[in-house]
Amino acid sequence: MNTMRYLPIRDKLILNYVIIGISIIFLIGSFSYQTSREAVYERTFEQLTSLRVIKKDQIEDFFSERIRYTQILASSIKTKSIINHMNSKSDQHINNSQLLSAPLHNDLLTLASLTGNSNTLYLYSNNGQLVKYDEAKGLVPASDFIRSQFTEIGQSTGLHKQTKVYELSSNQAYPLLFLVAPVANEQTGNISGAVALHISQSSINAMLRSHHLNNGLGQSGESYLVGNDYFMRSDSRFIKNSVSGIKVNSKAVFNAFEKKEGTSIIKDYRGIEVLSSYSKLNIPGLNWIILSEIDTREALASVNEIRNNILLISTVIALILFIYAFFASARFTSPIIKLKKATQQIGSGNFEPKLDIHSNDEIGDLVKSFKNMMDQLKIMTTELKLERFKRLRSVIDGQEIERQRLSRELHDGLGQLMIALKLKLENTHGADFHQTRKIIQEVNESFDLTIEEIRRISNNLMPAVLNEFGIVNAVRSLAEDIEEHSGITVNFVSTNINTPLNRKHKTYLYRIVQEALNNAVKHAKASLIKLELYQTDHCIHITVEDNGCGFDYDESINNSGNGINNMSERCSLIQGQFNIKTAPGKGTIVRAIIPTG
Repeated sequence: MNTMRYLPIRDKLILNYVIIGISIIFLIGSFSYQTSREAVYERTFEQLTSLRVIKKDQIEDFFSERIRYTQILASSIKTKSIINHMNSKSDQHINNSQLLSAPLHNDLLTLASLTGNSNTLYLYSNNGQLVKYDEAKGLVPASDFIRSQFTEIGQSTGLHKQTKVYELSSNQAYPLLFLVAPVANEQTGNISGAVALHISQSSINAMLRSHHLNNGLGQSGESYLVGNDYFMRSDSRFIKNSVSGIKVNSKAVFNAFEKKEGTSIIKDYRGIEVLSSYSKLNIPGLNWIILSEIDTREALASVNEIRNNILLISTVIALILFIYAFFASARFTSPIIKLKKATQQIGSGNFEPKLDIHSNDEIGDLVKSFKNMMDQLKIMTTELKLERFKRLRSVIDGQEIERQRLSRELHDGLGQLMIALKLKLENTHGADFHQTRKIIQEVNESFDLTIEEIRRISNNLMPAVLNEFGIVNAVRSLAEDIEEHSGITVNFVSTNINTPLNRKHKTYLYRIVQEALNNAVKHAKASLIKLELYQTDHCIHITVEDNGCGFDYDESINNSGNGINNMSERCSLIQGQFNIKTAPGKGTIVRAIIPTG
């Protein structure tokens, strides 16, 4: 037969210590990690936003400054004069000396120095003439490709409204940016041409190039521009030739073009998770956005280091907890294990197990209580053995007394009758017919007496009326028989006995009544016995009361009391209650309550 395995209490304590300790460490570590991560996110977003705002302001200021100076040049009388002269010429090769005066040269030179050498200045007339400013050569004809681009600008309505930036396609890897300021005719006020400033890609890249560790972007951070076609408008830090070659479809780009400004954790154009800060640029003619981003992995490097340290510390603490739990549980469970072994010894009959446990706490109190329990069990066991011996002796003595009574009845009653029969039959030898007939008549009468005696003895052993007619009739017959043979008046009253009893209950109940009546007849010297048999609810009540001499109950039960013990024993065997009320000179009342269920 397989027995169920169980986890010892020592292992449970160790397991609980370790689980609770690791759980606390895990909760604290998780809270610390989450708090640190959120703090790093917040700080990094703030840094990215600050950098993005700086770059945004720098780019917008860059364009604003060039718009302002270009507008100043466009409003110059000299510029207007040159544009008018260009409109009056149909050929494309204009004499430089006719166009460029010294004051205008100085203005162009100043604007060129302000916008940078990489930004080329152009003058455009309505008749399609386009010249560019060269510091050494002055105004020279522009290339046919640039002229064709400006022809498209001139044919558009944008040239006639305001100064703004045009993004033109080119034969290069990236589009051309021209800042165009319209030039008005002095006399008519109509637009006669424009001053255009080419913004080089290198100027834009220079403002966004941040590849140094001290710029707040670390090894993976960058700021870049994206146009309304979702292609990059500045160089990527990680991919060459990215301008107009890399499409950015990140969530941050979509949000920025919806005129939202904010931060989020996204996948960038490389498919890498980054922290991103984004907003739209405010530049006339350009629908661009700016983004500042850094890889999440780099941003969380310090937090991940904290996480690794927490894991290391947690492992060390868990090991310490295990060691502590191992020794602490051994200290706590050792007395319990000893108590368990002592309990097993008590179960096997040894009431003096060794308990070498000394503890000034609840375990010590438990040991004291356990020792008291052992003493009580020892006393109770001794008493139970004594009680068992008394009951066994009572049963054996009762059986022996019953045998003696039966022997006396057989000897004194049936034995004498059989001897008389034998003597009468012997008298038939030598007798004449009439005498023999008389003897046979006497033998016949003696046989009737013998049969009656046998019936009486049989009824004493197991009255047939008990099984045939029930307990009430059997007790009534017993009462009548006692009254007839003893001369003592027996008043029998029975009511409400309507519950059928099994054989055992009927027999025991009958024997209790029989024993009580016999005791009253033999010892009480009574003249009247009251016998009551009635039922209430689920119990049958028996009361046998005599007006005899009574006796000292305690002394009697201690000296002999086999009859009383027999009644009490039979009553307890059927879960009944038994008591006797008596005193010398005051008669005796025997009561028994027998459950019927």
